[in-house]
Amino acid sequence: MKRSRRLPVLVGFFVIFLIIPLLFILWAAKDLSSNGKSLITAYKGGNFENLKKETAATRGSLQKIDFSLNFLFWMRIIPFAGGYYLDAKGFSSAGSEELIALEKIITNLESSADRRTG
Repeated sequence: MKRSRRLPVLVGFFVIFLIIPLLFILWAAKDLSSNGKSLITAYKGGNFENLKKETAATRGSLQKIDFSLNFLFWMRIIPFAGGYYLDAKGFSSAGSEELIALEKIITNLESSADRRTG
């Protein structure tokens, strides 16, 4: 009788704590990919407004990944997978900070371009 109760609990744990966060990470990664491509297109076009908008959208997608990774905190204790989790968490946090820095650079470039023309 005890075994029959353990299986649904294990399946429920697996679905709630692994599958659902991974699905959210997958969806956010697809958004990140499309926003990254739009960011490259805006950069090639030299449009500061569009570049600023796409940088914010890309940062938002990366923050969604970072938030979804928070639900996989328990993976840190797993010897092999814990290292990969910490790497992914570090990369998403660092990427988010880099995009914040890029937004500041774009704002400064835009204001200096306005001063030259104005």
